[in-house]
Amino acid sequence: MQLKMNIKLQMILLLLVVTLFTAAVTSTFALQRLQAMSLARSEAAFIGETKLMATEMTSVLHGLENDSYILIETPPFQGIINAHRNGGYDLAGNSTLDQWRGRLEEIFVSAMQQRPYYTQMRFISDADSGQELVRVNQNSLGIHVSERDLLQPKHKEYYYRETQDLAPDTLYLSPITLNREFGVITPDRTPTVRSVMTVLDETGKRFGL
Repeated sequence: MQLKMNIKLQMILLLLVVTLFTAAVTSTFALQRLQAMSLARSEAAFIGETKLMATEMTSVLHGLENDSYILIETPPFQGIINAHRNGGYDLAGNSTLDQWRGRLEEIFVSAMQQRPYYTQMRFISDADSGQELVRVNQNSLGIHVSERDLLQPKHKEYYYRETQDLAPDTLYLSPITLNREFGVITPDRTPTVRSVMTVLDETGKRFGL
């Protein structure tokens, strides 16, 4: 009787061990499946998010291209050129250089109100070391027209040098770099893409960017 009880007890213990082992294996397998499913979902979410960001970036670049072609045709560019070459006054437009600058600033401000991701818009002359004639900035505090004494020469900037032979009606898109002011990277370290087009005078001669 004692022997039978021992055998029975051993069988029960063996069955219990097998059951526990099976449960452990099942739990481990289930955990691995859950981890794999979680990883797959994370990868799918990451891929989906990346595709969405790429689509949004493409849309922004297309908008940037369209805006560039539209803005360059606005009257203040030729008005500024005429006034700049005629002692500060545009006879054809019956306006001073400052008046034309003010009109271009208003156009830039209006465009930036519709494009919160635009951080700067500027008109650069080839004269005086690539001097800015107009610049409007946008940041978290709003849109700001740059004062005349804060306008900068841009002849040392790579995008100015690389577009010296840019053909008319051709858009240059720069690599993504950190924004610089007065040759120094700004504290906010804003990644920036620059859109550049050549500005011609009425005779087809290049005046600036």
